[in-house]
Amino acid sequence: MKYTLLEHFMLKTPLPGTIKKSKLWIAFKKYDTLFREGEAAQKVYLLYQGKVQLIKKHSDQQQYLISTLTSGSTIGMPAVLAQSVYTSTAVAITLVRACPIEQEVLFQFLRQHPQYYQKLAENLAQTVLHYEKIIGLPPW
Repeated sequence: MKYTLLEHFMLKTPLPGTIKKSKLWIAFKKYDTLFREGEAAQKVYLLYQGKVQLIKKHSDQQQYLISTLTSGSTIGMPAVLAQSVYTSTAVAITLVRACPIEQEVLFQFLRQHPQYYQKLAENLAQTVLHYEKIIGLPPW
């Protein structure tokens, strides 16, 4: 059986108790912010339930919808992997349950389960292609 990163993390990560039952799950109300554009990217959020919009502020101060993410999505991965800042703001548009994963915990997980690097690369490539379509860039 193939597991998503979220499922595998929940099954294999040695944390006190199971992640699904632990206090690591955070509930966000509608319009709550998970993270803001420009903040240091220290956590990836595994979206268990609900919908989150990624919003980008342009230099003219207009806000643009980049993406709407649903259950099973991973939020903030590119910025965390780059050890950079979040490039958009993540806002809950429904009731959301998410599990925040600290950067070092994620890196440790990936070192212990290197087979996820390929899946991660595929997901990041899809994200790049998605953004290229949004801004109208031709593919490589």
